[in-house]
Amino acid sequence: MMSIPRRSLLRYLLAATATATLARPALARLLKPSTTPSRGAFPLDRFRIWLADYPALQSVEGSVKIPIPDTSGGVIRRIIVTRTGPEEFAAVDDVCTHAGCLVDPYRKSLGGLPCPCHGALFRPTGEVIRGPAVRPLPQFATFYTPGSDFLEVEIPGYSSVPAAAFSCTLTPNPATDWFELRMSTPTAGVARFRIINADGRRIVEWQQYLPADQPVCIRYPLTGFPAGVYWLSVEWGSMQPLIKGFTVLR
Repeated sequence: MMSIPRRSLLRYLLAATATATLARPALARLLKPSTTPSRGAFPLDRFRIWLADYPALQSVEGSVKIPIPDTSGGVIRRIIVTRTGPEEFAAVDDVCTHAGCLVDPYRKSLGGLPCPCHGALFRPTGEVIRGPAVRPLPQFATFYTPGSDFLEVEIPGYSSVPAAAFSCTLTPNPATDWFELRMSTPTAGVARFRIINADGRRIVEWQQYLPADQPVCIRYPLTGFPAGVYWLSVEWGSMQPLIKGFTVLR
């Protein structure tokens, strides 16, 4: 069984979506194939997770909750991913089947995924350990190649996002007072930026002209942002948005 205190688990979850850069396009630091990395679109229904972004998942019995974004930056659902063995992962929906409360990631002291509302407890694979819930949590198939840094989770109805035509890195991640974007595009144009919280609510939006083949640095202040997980959506030209998760720590 894993040993991750609740406070540490929260910090892991916050850091999980924030340590990556956008040098790999279109969710690529969050979402990557579990086989050979590809710069093109990934298969429909496959949500690809870059394991380095989730410190808890580096060890057996590590467990995190991951919001699943759509191409506009909204959150379509949340899943709990737990490393159940050196080469095995389990992924389940986080909505309790008893009364619809949100189930927490795995907790060693309880031996399962607890529901904070009425005390139901589930295995990482979704089976009920303790009521009042009687139905298991919906489980999602996982795909992992031994030795890979990537995990795929099959989410029915999830749409893949094609690769982006420009590069972007976001640092520091996690952030406190500000984050910095370093970007370059093959052609000039106006990019639209949106910051969205983990509930899918747009916090701020702005536009900025990007010159062709020239590095651009944008430093954005995070004053007033509560601690939590956020998504940065970048729209450029006719491409679908790049979506990048990052974390604010307080």
